[in-house]
Amino acid sequence: MEMWGFIFGGIGGIAGLVAIVYAHIAYRGSKASGKAATDANTVARESNDIAKDAKRLAEEANEISHRAEQREIERHDVYDDVRTAAEAGADELIVDLNLQDWFTSTRQMLETAVEIREPAAA
Repeated sequence: MEMWGFIFGGIGGIAGLVAIVYAHIAYRGSKASGKAATDANTVARESNDIAKDAKRLAEEANEISHRAEQREIERHDVYDDVRTAAEAGADELIVDLNLQDWFTSTRQMLETAVEIREPAAA
């Protein structure tokens, strides 16, 4: 009977060693998974930051687009006012383009003044 106890004890010891080896393998795997999860979290945070920046840029582009549309409307309003004054027989009309905020340079303002004057003079 002692022999059976020795055999079963040896088998139990081997099973215990195998369990320890698999536990160690699982532990290393969990460490790798934890690092992968940390890396994924970092990438997700960076992606979120990029998305926030993209949203901010899209909002700025939208605002610029709206300003450009408004400028085009205002420009047509000036042309219409000049045309209306000319059709009404006005000999002279003063348009202060300097008050318009849609000019980015003096050159642009002068070019617009020439564009307005040409149809009115015709």
